[in-house]
Amino acid sequence: MGNLVTELKKEVLDANVPVSSLLRKALVLAKELNDPENEKWINSELRGYTGEAPSYRTITGVPIARDHYTGWQYIHTQNLSPEKAKMISSMNFDSPIAVLESNAKEDVLATLYDAKGERKLIAAMGGKPVIPAIQYNGSQFQIVLDIIRHKILDWVSDMPEPNPEQIIHPSPSNKTDELKYSPRGIRHYLKENKSWLFQGTGTEILKGIVALALIIGSFFVGSYITRKQVTEQAPQLASQQFQSQIDQLTQGHNARRDKLTEAIIKEQHDSSTYSMGYQERQRAIADLHKDLENEDATYQNDVKVLVDKSVKPNK
Repeated sequence: MGNLVTELKKEVLDANVPVSSLLRKALVLAKELNDPENEKWINSELRGYTGEAPSYRTITGVPIARDHYTGWQYIHTQNLSPEKAKMISSMNFDSPIAVLESNAKEDVLATLYDAKGERKLIAAMGGKPVIPAIQYNGSQFQIVLDIIRHKILDWVSDMPEPNPEQIIHPSPSNKTDELKYSPRGIRHYLKENKSWLFQGTGTEILKGIVALALIIGSFFVGSYITRKQVTEQAPQLASQQFQSQIDQLTQGHNARRDKLTEAIIKEQHDSSTYSMGYQERQRAIADLHKDLENEDATYQNDVKVLVDKSVKPNK
């Protein structure tokens, strides 16, 4: 545990070490310390929160809306009270830490409201066929990551590190004292049986025992070296593979989301323009909203599965 504390104290000060990597190492440490409170918090940060996320994960952006003609436009909130303006401009992010790290790399990004919030906002805007969203800067997500990093720093900085002077090394005399045999032990056996042990069949038996011992020793040494090399390489390879899978998953999700959003805008435009087939178009719009919700839920679940696989070691 001492080495883990030392490593975490060093890495938490290194801005190049991802927060997700710090959390995985902190999770191991929390389990070893039997710290259920911090273990629960770390698990929630890694896998995502099932309920309301902490207040530091609430980010305030700029409300925007998109229609088929003008594209994205800012929603003016000057006539709203500060409470209502903040309500439609803020969102509590309960996503896994990997999603926040991905968002922090973007310059500008936008997130849609849930279906219920979207319907209320569209109604407040006069029922226009638009898609409301909130625009953020990637630096806002980086601030959240820095807050989590500081929480880990505060937690681990109070832990004592092992003192090298307190480590007791056995002296050579102690080792010699431990390797004593009784008078009737192996030396007595060799003395009594040297007449056949070092002649004829006895010599061959000894040669076989020595050869077998060398083979077994070589096998275990080779196995240990190979296992050590694989263990040293595994974290870096796993981290690169995990980030690649997250990026690929996010790109596919964004592409499918854009298609669904365009389809909703088109159906809303046709519904407001043409009177025929109005009910069918409304049902189609409702189905597209459900597809959009399912897409978001699937994406969140897929990210959680990837995070779980990266946290739990392969057996």
